[in-house]
Amino acid sequence: MIRRKKFWALGISVCALLACGTSRVAFSESPVALDRIDAYANHALNGKVLRSADILVLRKGETVYHKQFGAAQPDSIYDLASLSKAVATTTAISILSDRGLLKTSDPVVNYLPDFEFCDTRIAGTGSTATLDCALKKTITIDQVMRHRSGLRDRVSVDDVRAAPTPAEAFDLLVRAPVFSRPGTVFKYADINFIVLMNLVEKVLNGSMADFLAKEVWAPLGMTSTGYLPGEDRLSRVLPTRQDEDAGTVNDPMADALGGVSGNAGLFSTSDDLSKFAQMLLGGGQLGQTRILSEAAVQAFGQTKGTERGLGWDVSSAYALAVRGNLGGGFGHTGYTGTSMWLVPARGLAVIILTDRTYMGENSVTSTGIAHLRESVADLVAQVYPK
Repeated sequence: MIRRKKFWALGISVCALLACGTSRVAFSESPVALDRIDAYANHALNGKVLRSADILVLRKGETVYHKQFGAAQPDSIYDLASLSKAVATTTAISILSDRGLLKTSDPVVNYLPDFEFCDTRIAGTGSTATLDCALKKTITIDQVMRHRSGLRDRVSVDDVRAAPTPAEAFDLLVRAPVFSRPGTVFKYADINFIVLMNLVEKVLNGSMADFLAKEVWAPLGMTSTGYLPGEDRLSRVLPTRQDEDAGTVNDPMADALGGVSGNAGLFSTSDDLSKFAQMLLGGGQLGQTRILSEAAVQAFGQTKGTERGLGWDVSSAYALAVRGNLGGGFGHTGYTGTSMWLVPARGLAVIILTDRTYMGENSVTSTGIAHLRESVADLVAQVYPK
């Protein structure tokens, strides 16, 4: 995908400059205690942790808090970054599993025969594969979804960009060697979900993006969710870097793959994600519309003795800040400053969308967004202890 050179300036209101919030509570009045979230968000804005934020809290079918801050508007669209892994790719895998088109206990090679091959020459500078590549034949879909496949992100973005076609780019990626015995070590790696998207498309013999648009986004009324925002939506997209246009995918590998990838690339709004969250809190169903089986949703929070559920985080180091004192449940984060945490047993969901990378990719923004996530989660846990 060719990165756009011209930067589209976004108009910022007086309210944005003053870092004030725009209330948007959908169903019930925001409990007074939750209004402390305003201070947390404004502190992040004033500390130049982020340029905008959209924060939404659900409880038992109602939106109990929803406000925008800074440059955000009620319909602002955000680059979800790695939150795409959970919302998009995991959902696609789960639907196919529900329909009997795959089993997560199956080896990946059952669906992607070329997955068994590997090339130790692409292990990366100063790195060597530590195990026999024959072990790739044993890697299961379940292990890939829990980041326990033994794969690592060793292929350079430049090499992927240089590939003549997307198919050849994936062929390069899929030949990455094994660095640990499958199922034994947790190592978060984008390659896992890049493999999963290609597995989905092999099973479908079609596009995962199109499949999700038809089977998930449209039925749930998620009208602003999808990959590669079109011209009709670009004015609503908040850019994630100051030197790039709105709509350019922040993740380098997803961008190199054309903007549609299993690891990143999805764009959405807080309203759309609230519908998705309500569906998960409803055991896979929103109103009369069923997207996933109850068993599929339950699997998202079942760790099987590991740090991760199926495609979602539960207790890894990445989950600590976003989970805070909420305890239980599952969620995921995105590098651009996005996150979602759900506690189905208590009917709670916390959605935070920001553009923290716009302010810089440094310790100030990374530490600041972690503090914002944890502060919001702890407050929600305090207001709704059960």
